[in-house]
Amino acid sequence: ERARALSWFQSRLWAFNGAHSTNVSGPDILFWSKPLDGRDFSNGQSVQIFPDGGDVGVAIIPMRDASPRMILGMEKSIHMLEIYWTTDGYYPSTANALDFTKSLLRPISLATGFVATLGHCWTPGIRDGTADLLFLSREGIRSLNRSLTDTQAGAALPLSFDIQQTIDRINWVQAHRCVATYWDNFAYFAVPVDGSEKNNFVIAYDTLRSRFYELDFDVAAWAPAKINNERRFFFQSSTAGTETGLGVASGATNVYHVYEPDGSQVDPFNSAVQLDFQTRAFDFSSSMGGELGAGLRVKKKWNYLDLAVQAAATHATLTLSYKVDEDSDWTVFRYYLVDPADSLPFLPVQLPFGFSTGRVQRSSFVTRDIRPGYKIQWRVVDDSSFARTKIISLRQYANPVNPKPRTVT
Repeated sequence: ERARALSWFQSRLWAFNGAHSTNVSGPDILFWSKPLDGRDFSNGQSVQIFPDGGDVGVAIIPMRDASPRMILGMEKSIHMLEIYWTTDGYYPSTANALDFTKSLLRPISLATGFVATLGHCWTPGIRDGTADLLFLSREGIRSLNRSLTDTQAGAALPLSFDIQQTIDRINWVQAHRCVATYWDNFAYFAVPVDGSEKNNFVIAYDTLRSRFYELDFDVAAWAPAKINNERRFFFQSSTAGTETGLGVASGATNVYHVYEPDGSQVDPFNSAVQLDFQTRAFDFSSSMGGELGAGLRVKKKWNYLDLAVQAAATHATLTLSYKVDEDSDWTVFRYYLVDPADSLPFLPVQLPFGFSTGRVQRSSFVTRDIRPGYKIQWRVVDDSSFARTKIISLRQYANPVNPKPRTVT
């Protein structure tokens, strides 16, 4: 019978919740291989973890400490094993048996436990600059401080208490599929929600700002990797289909996808990201007394629009659309070609001059033909060229419409 949890630590393979080669088996049995050979378990060594609890082993997490330790996560409890080898001490070379006069097994928490074997990750410095272990428990996402003070387990609230409505959506029958990782100040937990049998949702925790975010990704595994001297963040789709992965022909299933929190030019299925930039509704309150809604008391004539766009290496055709007042649909104003060739210098120019494809292009458009109104909203879309463009600024200029005088009789 295969083990539920495996981990390579101290030059040997550890297994938790499975069957040993000597017919010792059980959901709370921890056993380990001979040194430097993860296939040889003929040493017959094993230990029962928390035998009085009737608990089930879920995860093995080696600690980063001066002395060898590991966290043993079970479904209803968490334990710490401090390792000391017979004849070899802390660093084994040939020893197979633990010296239980010096090896200590102590409980960290008897009030909560782990849900998934891969549903945990280390995060540097959530509190006091120390490293925290985040993990998915039955009550939500919890943190276990490296000092092992157990401040999150037991009576303390889960870290994810503020998003309990999202936690309640998790399909706990399949929650053992959860996979977690840490990348670029975010801890990511892929979980099955709304009755799904596979991970179809990602809970992202910003460790710097202590905020949660949600992503609709189907994730079976996370994998940071270095490609072309640049580290990127990958995930493997948890659902088979006809997605086109990075460098993979159409029709591949369960392929890897690139995910970058900022600046990514492809979506999780390697399709180009469509630029869709929408402004707030300009009502000009700040220029009419500064009071909230002051601009809605005056009807305005739209004069012209200033647009600054930074073009990349390829050209793009942007669609400019607008809404006036309570329009339900966007009205196309015009199409705007952004071409990197426009970034060539205009003479005279100060030397030395360096060419750059990132030069900002500025244009003005007359908007007087747009019907007057109290507020206007703009939208910039690139739905065909998928070029790399950035909206630097968008400014609308307007004047109040003069009231029509009437004769008093």
